[in-house]
Amino acid sequence: MEQESKKHGCFSQGMMLFLATAMAMVVLFLAVMAGASFVVEVPLYIAFGWIFFLKDNLMRMHFGWEMIGSSLIGWVFCLWLTHAFCQWVVRQKNLAPWRFLQTLRLNLLVFLFFAASCALVGCIHQSIWLFNNPVVVDRSKNRDKIRAISEMKQIYLLLMEYESEHGVFPDSLQALQSEGLAGRGEVLYARMGQMREPYLYFGKGLSTSQRGDHVILASPFLYNDRIGYLRIDGSARDEKFPGGRRGEDQFQQMIREGIWPKDSAQQPQ
Repeated sequence: MEQESKKHGCFSQGMMLFLATAMAMVVLFLAVMAGASFVVEVPLYIAFGWIFFLKDNLMRMHFGWEMIGSSLIGWVFCLWLTHAFCQWVVRQKNLAPWRFLQTLRLNLLVFLFFAASCALVGCIHQSIWLFNNPVVVDRSKNRDKIRAISEMKQIYLLLMEYESEHGVFPDSLQALQSEGLAGRGEVLYARMGQMREPYLYFGKGLSTSQRGDHVILASPFLYNDRIGYLRIDGSARDEKFPGGRRGEDQFQQMIREGIWPKDSAQQPQ
């Protein structure tokens, strides 16, 4: 009798788990079909977004071997001090001899704790940013615009690296490629569907010491009458451009002349 009740309890728990999983999958499917794909994308990006980041940026990274070497030397010195301290403690307590393998395990435990803490802080920060950023939440409808804003932020990092060597921003974005900072230069081009155009650059001769509201990059495309742009302080956003024929004329003039409109009537609204 007791065995039958246990089997019945296990069957009930298994059935409840199966029903809960099936209901969750149905809810996720309906959410994606309704256009709320961010319900699936946000957890995936939180868990695996670092893979996409490394894929896009690993080849452009510059490793400071001197810093890596000094870090390794510091870690070896810390390992030696830890081992010496633990040996002194066990001698004072008349305990079993402390082995070097135990020191390695202790250091590995501290390192894993530090890495887990950093990962937790990063996940919390990324989660808050994802759920509060309307650009990310509306990603399924604005993929091109989101890609443009992300690429402009990457270009800003390259501009800062160029500025650290030359004191000012380059005369053109192609200079980043000439300096070997932009790789093959794919990040320097915006896309909308099958179209591909270079980003509009307004930062010639400027530097980060200029006022923070100065626009230095803009997308060459309008996304649903909205334009993405980057300010000199590194903030990237998208705002509605003046609609109608007047707004289209201003946008085309900006592309031809390569000058961000300075009249307040011509600024994004």
